Amino acid sequence: MASSRSHPPVGNSSILKTIQEIEADASRLNKDMEEAVMMNEAAAEADKLEASVEDAMKNPWSLLDPEQLEGLDELRRERTGSQEHLNEEMRLLNLSFDLFKAKKMKKYQEEMARAVQRKAKMDKIRAETVQLQARINELKEMRSEIEKQKNTPERQRLRSRINRQWEMGSDNRKERMHLIEGWVLNYQGY
Repeated sequence: MASSRSHPPVGNSSILKTIQEIEADASRLNKDMEEAVMMNEAAAEADKLEASVEDAMKNPWSLLDPEQLEGLDELRRERTGSQEHLNEEMRLLNLSFDLFKAKKMKKYQEEMARAVQRKAKMDKIRAETVQLQARINELKEMRSEIEKQKNTPERQRLRSRINRQWEMGSDNRKERMHLIEGWVLNYQGY
């Protein structure tokens, strides 16, 4: 007696699902790449900090604003020839420079440490992206091959026969095993 059964999916739905998952991963990696670009901009700021430290080392007077420089010039004019005063000025200037350099170098070192972490993350993202793209291409080729095979006359006849047998049903164990075997082969693209 014929029985009513639900028809199992026949085709490459699992491959399509895998492709969708991989494409979702690729989308996530693209977002990570955007974040890495922003981090690279921060690394560029660290390079600017390093350059400012180097400039300050070449010309410590550049650390002082115009008012401070004017004040020093005025003191020099008032106390011309006072070596002790000049030494005090240089000592204060050196202290200011040391403080500036310590702050800048600390910030630069922190930025460089983050830049190293960002580079490692970007390298990992690039490697994952290459692997995912390779998997996507491989699965797309498989899907294309399955689509080609799916529409051959032999495949259409096999699918029709499987569909009819499945709808009709069978209490014969041997016939059911042949049915399942045929469905598996059809599903795998053979």
